[in-house]
Amino acid sequence: AAEGNPLFAEQMLSMLIDDGILHRDDAGLWIVTADLGAMTVPPSISALLTARLDRLGGTDRAVIECGAVIGQVFYRGAIEELVPDSIRAVVGPSLRSLSRKELVAFDESTRFAGQEAFRFLHILIRDAAYQGLLKRSRAELHEGFVEWLERVAPDRLLEYEEICGHHLEQAFLIRAELGPVNEAIRRLGGRGARYLSSAGQRALARGDMPAAESLLRRAADLLGSDDAERGWLLLYGAEALEEMGEFQAASTLLATVIEAAQGRHDEALAETAELVRLQLRYTTQGGQETDVVRAVDRAVEILEGSGQHEGLARAYRLLTNVH
Repeated sequence: AAEGNPLFAEQMLSMLIDDGILHRDDAGLWIVTADLGAMTVPPSISALLTARLDRLGGTDRAVIECGAVIGQVFYRGAIEELVPDSIRAVVGPSLRSLSRKELVAFDESTRFAGQEAFRFLHILIRDAAYQGLLKRSRAELHEGFVEWLERVAPDRLLEYEEICGHHLEQAFLIRAELGPVNEAIRRLGGRGARYLSSAGQRALARGDMPAAESLLRRAADLLGSDDAERGWLLLYGAEALEEMGEFQAASTLLATVIEAAQGRHDEALAETAELVRLQLRYTTQGGQETDVVRAVDRAVEILEGSGQHEGLARAYRLLTNVH
């Protein structure tokens, strides 16, 4: 039935042990206590894992689902924070039970704020546990994990910005699926955007353009179309695309930024994006230098009037390239 899939074989045997069909006798030998031919074998590894999770008690199920929201590696302290108060005291025994069932294992290699770490024995186990959660519960747990991180390791949040941003992003997307986006959901999106934006800016600074573009775009997607910050994030993303050599994608994104900025009468952003697009065209296609200088001079006059230093920096960089 396993067709060569070792995970299937392992989990099938573990399920037989859970159900008492296989057990050790006094001599330490495995013996069969039921007719194996009468058993129904799940048709796929996904169905098998779902069947195993369905056999768990309420406490074990709550613990493994909280762990699945956190990720492939999760922390005992976070689980104790996220589970209902009624089972908080038995999280430790539950984790040992899940380890005996070969669903999770203690992870000695991971250290975080003095917390015991555990990992899922396979990503498919984590996925099956995550899929078993109601969407509203997923959103609450994603948000709760970030609040736990912020409390237990405030001095290390810089390291975990991308992780915090991911969990808030998931909470936002799930809540947006479940109903109209209200002010509370918009604030949630704004929190996630700040984390992802900061991580994206640091990726830009270290020259990791693929990561920067992805993080900045995701941050922008968490903000409303009328949010001025969204345009700047997309502008930075376009510059990352340009650095990656994705000139057409960068040009298309810049056109989107310019159109949105003009619609909001955000002259500073529109002029800055125009400068970036002019830089892209001049770098890739060339052109009359006098025309470039004239366009830059016009932009500088507007940007100086609004005190937009980021735009001015780009303007003078372009003039440097021309000269």
